[in-house]
Amino acid sequence: MYYLDKEGQEAKIIPSTESDLYRLLQTYDVYIDHWNLYDCLYVLNMAKADFLGSSIEDEKHLILYVKDLLDDPDGYEGLVFNRWCADLEGQDIKLDWHEFI
Repeated sequence: MYYLDKEGQEAKIIPSTESDLYRLLQTYDVYIDHWNLYDCLYVLNMAKADFLGSSIEDEKHLILYVKDLLDDPDGYEGLVFNRWCADLEGQDIKLDWHEFI
């Protein structure tokens, strides 16, 4: 995942790990009702790349965004996975579904 740096150049984010996720949850006392580790990590890193430092001002609001998206009452099981698939499709990245079986 990429973000635009201060010079407007595309730069790779340093991906947040599982331990980073747990640290944020503990630090800001956030509990996610609809917990799925991989969904949480994807949303955390996507939001970090796309919104952190702009519409998401800091780590606290970053982890709250993750909670809001996963616990959205209008959401549904598989929402984040569908987003991931759509992102790959939009980038013309083909998935070999046999690798997942």
